[in-house]
Amino acid sequence: MRHLRLLALVPLLAWSVLSAADPALAAFESAMAGQDQAAKKSAIAALANKSVGTDDQVLPMLVRAIADRQAHDAAIAAMRTRTGMQPAAGRGAGGYPAYPADDSGGAWSGWIAARSAARAAEEKLKETAKAVDEAKKKTALADARAAGKTDEATDGQEALNPPEGADAIAVAEAPTAEPGRDPEFGGLDRITFKTGGSLLCYVLGKRLDVDGGLVSVRIMHTEQGGEETLAADLIARIEEEIK
Repeated sequence: MRHLRLLALVPLLAWSVLSAADPALAAFESAMAGQDQAAKKSAIAALANKSVGTDDQVLPMLVRAIADRQAHDAAIAAMRTRTGMQPAAGRGAGGYPAYPADDSGGAWSGWIAARSAARAAEEKLKETAKAVDEAKKKTALADARAAGKTDEATDGQEALNPPEGADAIAVAEAPTAEPGRDPEFGGLDRITFKTGGSLLCYVLGKRLDVDGGLVSVRIMHTEQGGEETLAADLIARIEEEIK
């Protein structure tokens, strides 16, 4: 009996944590547990805002809402707004990183799973590159010390950690970026996929093969959505600095 009582407390504890973390997420759970269609639509619309929760939290919640007859259309609209994606006029096979093949819960679940796998692989590559870079810096510093070039080694460390002061003030007084542009990445770019759909993002760099052919494109998602690398064979067209 005591075991059953403890199990009954688990949903209540989860609800308490969710509510404390973000009221909009708690409001969604409350609305989806009822039969008020207006409440469901309102709660789902709130999740379209990137400032609410994280994509890892919100996207699976919207997928659950897709299966709800009362909430299906609102959930699809929120999913499109949240991801910044729109279906192409002529749907292809679909799938990440392009728009899903259809708007079913299963198609969007597969899209989220593929997104998670791609981001995990990208994070692994970043960690490996960081470890290699740190090893190179340590080796260079050790070589400089061995050669008696302590001043150069110190200068190198200061370059990695620039002093505050005038530079910090200059950054604080930098002019506000115009709409659609980012102070660091510039204007928005549009990537159109071969399977249909498009994505607004910032193109950070392109990797080319020895013949100058495009191999992959590294992008930054809008609204602090993180970086991602897209394979060239998925891309039909890249339009840079569209706004």
